[in-house]
Amino acid sequence: VMCVLAVFLWLTTVMQDVRANWRFLGALLHLPRGSQTLIGQCVSTIDGSSATEGASILMISHVRVWCTVLFSVVPRFLVAACLTFLGTKYLVFSASMSDLLLNAMALEFVTRIDELLFAAFAPKRLKALIRNIEALEPIAPWCKRAPSLVPWVCLLSVLLLLNYFWDGVIHDFMGRAELAEDFMCGGEQNFVYTKNPVNGVIMATSSEPNHPDDAFDTVASILNLAQLDLKDTYGFKVPEALVGIADRPQTAMIQVGPKLASEEWERAGTHAGIFNRSLGSVPAEKVAFVRLSMLSTGTPSEAAEFLPCNDGAGTTGHVLKAQVEKIFGYTMENMTGMNSKEVCQSLVDNCDGMYMMSLRALCPVTCGCHRWWDPPAAFYAVTEHGCPTDCRTLMTVTRKS
Repeated sequence: VMCVLAVFLWLTTVMQDVRANWRFLGALLHLPRGSQTLIGQCVSTIDGSSATEGASILMISHVRVWCTVLFSVVPRFLVAACLTFLGTKYLVFSASMSDLLLNAMALEFVTRIDELLFAAFAPKRLKALIRNIEALEPIAPWCKRAPSLVPWVCLLSVLLLLNYFWDGVIHDFMGRAELAEDFMCGGEQNFVYTKNPVNGVIMATSSEPNHPDDAFDTVASILNLAQLDLKDTYGFKVPEALVGIADRPQTAMIQVGPKLASEEWERAGTHAGIFNRSLGSVPAEKVAFVRLSMLSTGTPSEAAEFLPCNDGAGTTGHVLKAQVEKIFGYTMENMTGMNSKEVCQSLVDNCDGMYMMSLRALCPVTCGCHRWWDPPAAFYAVTEHGCPTDCRTLMTVTRKS
């Protein structure tokens, strides 16, 4: 709808310029013509006294008339025709609403280029002459016969052009856009493929569908950390999933510095992070900032340096269950009510999976990341595949002892 409205307004703008050019042509041809151009002063008499009020064109030469028609009137008609077709396509092919508005403003600027050039480069004498000269009478032969029909003829012309562009440009573009959407987003999407370099056969397999809940869970964890008390205000209703978000158990791990980490180690046996503690009670330490920076850009091996060698990394059972469900992509009702250790023990048979890096990071003890003999994770029990660095240190100490 906005595209059609923008095209209609653009055609109306072009029609306005065409009308003005046509009236100028009629006024030019209505002037007396002779061998030379004569410009005289206009004198008015008020209460017996005369005063000069500007100038008027008394006669215009034939050469000047033809030069004006060839180098001004005709080019303006040609420019209007080009802008009608090219400008309409420019608007129709806009990719978004903002692009449509910007393109419409750009086209309006194009129609004002001649005025801009005149204002910037015309001599002062010419500007003064144009400013003081008497306006030409806009007369055209066919306007004398039916002046009231001119607006209706212009409106009909705009509607006919709009219908033409709807059938030839807008409708065709919409069809191409819908076809492109079908090509890119239609049909089965949950698969990946590649071409076998040996025999050239296309190889494909199914993939997991996108889970919009993952992004929502991230937002919910951040809002939970911020301890926001969301309320309905000004007619906006808080989504049901975010009601009471501040009172829910904390699911994010708070990275701490050495001082608080040592205290947490003595209390809970973990130094990588703490749960169920507000951010306001955690002092800012530069080491914690550096660790988070490394986690955001580091490799899995570098991230493993900050993980503790215990199941759940200090999380509660329901938090670990939620993380595990993200890994496997479905709800595990049998884990309801389990603690972290029990959740990990129920998944021990999956530790040796090639793509179970997150599981080995969450359940390193169960997966045997600290064992140098027969670990359940088999040869994946290394830091490159999710095992914490602390577990490798513990394994070295165990072997020496």
